[in-house]
Amino acid sequence: MVKQKRSSWKRIETDDVEAGQKEDQVRRHLSGKAGDALFVEDTHGSTAGLSRSVRKRMRLLKEKPAARKLPDHVLRRMERERLRMERRERQNRNKQLSAEDGPVDLWGSSTLTAPAPSRPSVHPNERIKDRVRRRHEPFRPTVVAPVPAVPLPHPGQSYNPHEPHRQSAVFTAAALVMAQDDRREMVERSLKPLTASLMDVLPEETVNQMDDNDKIRAYQLLQEGQDASAVSAWFEGQLMRKRVKKEGGDGQDNDDDDDDDAADEDQDEDETPGADALKTAKQTKLGEKKTRTQRNREARRKAQDQQLQAKLELKKRRRDFEQIKSHLESLKALQEQRAARRQYRELLKHEAEEAQKRGEAAAAKRLGRHVYREAPPDVVLSEDVRGSLRSAKVSGSAIADRAQSIYRRGLLEAPPKGRQHYSRKVRKTLKHKENPLIRRYQPALF
Repeated sequence: MVKQKRSSWKRIETDDVEAGQKEDQVRRHLSGKAGDALFVEDTHGSTAGLSRSVRKRMRLLKEKPAARKLPDHVLRRMERERLRMERRERQNRNKQLSAEDGPVDLWGSSTLTAPAPSRPSVHPNERIKDRVRRRHEPFRPTVVAPVPAVPLPHPGQSYNPHEPHRQSAVFTAAALVMAQDDRREMVERSLKPLTASLMDVLPEETVNQMDDNDKIRAYQLLQEGQDASAVSAWFEGQLMRKRVKKEGGDGQDNDDDDDDDAADEDQDEDETPGADALKTAKQTKLGEKKTRTQRNREARRKAQDQQLQAKLELKKRRRDFEQIKSHLESLKALQEQRAARRQYRELLKHEAEEAQKRGEAAAAKRLGRHVYREAPPDVVLSEDVRGSLRSAKVSGSAIADRAQSIYRRGLLEAPPKGRQHYSRKVRKTLKHKENPLIRRYQPALF
């Protein structure tokens, strides 16, 4: 059977024919209607009488105009910029009101609660200026100290002061000197804590005669509960023994001491805790197999230890539960103590600020590494009171007074008390003068 060949068909364009048919159909549809049905006159601005598609189209055109739409992130940035500008204008207006009218009543003033005038919105097609990041200026600290430039002198510094005022000035100067002495003593105690603790109990001459080993032994005796007289007697015996040893007549005594020391060492070795257990462990044979009885005994012992440990933990937990009330009371007392301490610190800070304002204290903040120390005020003792301005002694200098005022207010860094190389040279000279055989190293503990 021969397969028939499909005949090829040519495609004919019918678009113009279809367009003509649609035009004829629309013409026939509109030819039979009046003008009122074809056109609607909107006099009230409403969409009544319009079809749903027309109303939707009008709503879309109203929400989204035909102009080119900007991206969403640009619109959001525009909105944030507008809100920021409104907030800044509101803050500036509040500052102006507070500066002109004094304190502003947030609840009584209607100017602050009134809405700020809205900024005209930016057209979507308007170009947005790029935000230039502001460059922050470098921080320049300003020295604002409440210390006056010229502090008023104390009434007791007059050439003919009243006795109560003069005594008050003397006590003030003495307090400053005593504070400096206490500070110096505290530094010395921190450098040599062991020597300082021994000087609190023993005489200073006795402590100065001790060497490092004697100081350690004396401190141990004090910690064991012996009094100062017993430690002093022990040190006198040590001095006597050293003197005899130096003269060379302690040969037999040294032998006896060596025998006593050896006997003490043997006794200490015998009295060492756990010595019997070590001997027993050495005598036992290693690698010996345990019997069933030994393993059962160890298992029972282990179970008993676990039960005992659980009972002890339960007992401790119950005891802790019973002490919750006492813990809460201690915490409450600690909080009250901290609150009182905080209040005391605030009071001291306030008093320090008031003293700075009166000129009685220097600025709290310092510049540089050196701290300005207020010099004691110049006071007149009872035997130096002249009673007359003509016979009074002139002291001080205007230049030094102005320099001290600058340092007191913290405008310039306080100068050091002495140069380092000069102080080092003085210390070296004094050491060679006092002791030619200088120790190159001295422990900080002694």
